[in-house]
Amino acid sequence: MGYCEKKMLLSQRLGKRVSSDRTEARREGVAIHRTFHRDAIAVAPNVRSSEVKPWCFIASELFGQTAWETSALRMWRDRVLRQHAIGRAFIGAYYRHSPGIARWLRRHRRARALARVLLRPLAAVLKWCLDRHVSPRGVGR
Repeated sequence: MGYCEKKMLLSQRLGKRVSSDRTEARREGVAIHRTFHRDAIAVAPNVRSSEVKPWCFIASELFGQTAWETSALRMWRDRVLRQHAIGRAFIGAYYRHSPGIARWLRRHRRARALARVLLRPLAAVLKWCLDRHVSPRGVGR
């Protein structure tokens, strides 16, 4: 997601003005993020976080955090899903539910194998689309 140029110009000219409601909302957001981060680390301690590639719990659990499948799914998230409101909603739902799913997959060997079989072709198609700067049905670029 980009940054609004108009907002940048107004901020430079007028300075940042933050209401008390906004300040309180920011504090609440930071507290929620800290809770999420703590829970995420408890579920997947080997997953590293960064601002560029935060979490991909299920793919990291199934393939490992440096696998091509995980990278393809992260790139699709970053380049396509984040560009659209519906994609951002999907990402939010994924972050809410995926730590529990990853934990469940860790305990169920057959389900884990089935998930790998289902997710690997999806990752391959998404990687192929990203490599060609094309997305299925006109979504994305």
